[in-house]
Amino acid sequence: MDHSGKLRESSYTYGPLRENWTILLTVNNAYFDFFRNWFWAYRQLDITYSIVIIAEDEFVYRKLREFKSETVTLTRSGHASVHESASFGSAAFSTLVSARPSHILNYLKMGINVLYSDIDMVWMQNPFPYFTGDFDMWMELDNVNKDNYCTGLMAIKSNKNNIRLIEGWEKSLQETLQIDQIAFNKVVKHATIRLSILDSNKFPNGFLYFEKFTEEERNLAVILRNDRLSTLQVFLDSAPVPVCSPQITANFSKP
Repeated sequence: MDHSGKLRESSYTYGPLRENWTILLTVNNAYFDFFRNWFWAYRQLDITYSIVIIAEDEFVYRKLREFKSETVTLTRSGHASVHESASFGSAAFSTLVSARPSHILNYLKMGINVLYSDIDMVWMQNPFPYFTGDFDMWMELDNVNKDNYCTGLMAIKSNKNNIRLIEGWEKSLQETLQIDQIAFNKVVKHATIRLSILDSNKFPNGFLYFEKFTEEERNLAVILRNDRLSTLQVFLDSAPVPVCSPQITANFSKP
């Protein structure tokens, strides 16, 4: 990938895109265990949407080639390799996520609807039935600033208004290195789109899920946004799917 965010032409494809909705993920080596957790939980849902995984470094690209699936496409972004987790708000974090709108645009411009998901999300139910109504985009609100949208989960239809919005987001990040969510919330205020807010009872953040929800409410959750956790181990210890256990690892490796 060059500095414009465009993907290299070469990619490693496991299977064709079979749906107009495609799930888009970005993974670097430091977050590989997050990806394993996400993918294992996704596979338990028994749904077959096309998935595009963008490997942000050569180390994780090699690892991801082993996870073959007929609906998964893997491509290499061209970022430098990252061994340590980039903390939220750091320059390293901003550099990694600044390419997010460029990745999304590549598929929107091909007429493909994109569901972008951070890999610290835990999918417990199929989210696609919740993307209904006459809307262009579906997002969550940020749990800290309720006036801001969270860019960790974005269901985006391919249309002119959305492409224009994501282009503006991309331009803002190319001009100034900043947290991508802050840039998005500045740009979206001037956009002409129909944006639906996802129900936090169905798409809760980590605080709601672990501290406020009853067991019944947890069972009704669709996607958990396990945000603002300081270490990978905290996430893995608290996530509904304990991916690092031998049993889970064995299940994950099955075809």
